[in-house]
Amino acid sequence: MNPFLRASLAAFFGFALLGLSSLPAHAGELGSSDDSRFAWLGRRVSDSDYAFWLCGVEYAVPTGFGITSKFIHQFHEADRNSRTHPYLAVTLNTGADGVRLALGYGAMRTGASVFSGGEVRAAVLRTWRSPTKTDAGKTLVGPEVRTMLFSFLSVGAGYYWEISPKGPSRDAFLGVQVGLGF
Repeated sequence: MNPFLRASLAAFFGFALLGLSSLPAHAGELGSSDDSRFAWLGRRVSDSDYAFWLCGVEYAVPTGFGITSKFIHQFHEADRNSRTHPYLAVTLNTGADGVRLALGYGAMRTGASVFSGGEVRAAVLRTWRSPTKTDAGKTLVGPEVRTMLFSFLSVGAGYYWEISPKGPSRDAFLGVQVGLGF
């Protein structure tokens, strides 16, 4: 098995086991009783930090179908009177054909009917198996933009450049992501 894939899966399952082991003690800790139905997806780490070991599933070019984990740091404690909540996020998406690690700045809006948030982020990707638009075994970097619609549908795009392996032909392409979650 590819060592990068093995490390990604170990990180994901480590987050999942950590979260599952804390469920009984922290099941209602993600906020008010309104969002306790989502408590099994993650846990509140502090007043402004949240860890979600399962925050979405998506199809992305080039990494294929995958699952997403995310750590969020809100810049201020959630104010129920404020509609916009800015945050910094570290996102790990493990897909069938690659993995993406991203650092981004975003904001979520409460009470919004259609547009409920967005992120701008820098990403590094590693491909394996048979990815779309590139070959297996490549490392790529690039900026991404994502938006959330209706609080559960996320769509995004990124432009990626190959940084390894070195060779005469370097890939650069536009990738897209469509997912359910946040």
